[in-house]
Amino acid sequence: MVFSHVFSGLIDLSNDKTKQTAGNLLVNLVKPLVNNIVNLLLDSDFSFQDFTFDKKAGSGLTGKSGVYLIINKPKKRVYLGGCADLSQRKGEHKLSLTNPTRTQKKLALAMREDLRNGSAEDFFFVPLLIIPPTAIKGLSNTEQSFTVNQQITSFIDAFVEKPCTPGL
Repeated sequence: MVFSHVFSGLIDLSNDKTKQTAGNLLVNLVKPLVNNIVNLLLDSDFSFQDFTFDKKAGSGLTGKSGVYLIINKPKKRVYLGGCADLSQRKGEHKLSLTNPTRTQKKLALAMREDLRNGSAEDFFFVPLLIIPPTAIKGLSNTEQSFTVNQQITSFIDAFVEKPCTPGL
């Protein structure tokens, strides 16, 4: 079962208007994917086998931005996230789920509560939207306060993640 969609268009982050247009486009791609997964979870029809936190060679996530879900299987709860490097974020979440000293700082509050009542094996990582680096233009290389990755992550958080977060 594959849920990820590789974005083939262009995301222009050069100004507020083009960011909003790109954000709306991505929301229209991500929202149905999130809703489909939530419905499968609620109906107990979701197949978790391909979405463990184990490292997979050739996953196609390294160096690619995107949107993902973390699913708590027993609770049937989902957490939506976005980042500039899906592979790196997956690894960060795996460390946070398995290392109690990182848990307090690196996981969302709701995930921390679920982890206290369960285990790291209850969580699964589902990439929803993969954005190749060539699909993003208009990033500022002159802004000293934000790196390129921070600009991408900030865009995904504001324009995609917040509008698509399910109300479970």
